[in-house]
Amino acid sequence: MHTYLLTIHMLMLKRLQKNHLDIQSIASRGYGEK
Repeated sequence: MHTYLLTIHMLMLKRLQKNHLDIQSIASRGYGEK
């Protein structure tokens, strides 16, 4: 059960990191256009 929760936690962290990278790329793209 503990490893199950740990796996979910890791997946959530990876998803958050991916979203953060997407936001950074979109933001940098927006700054580049200005």
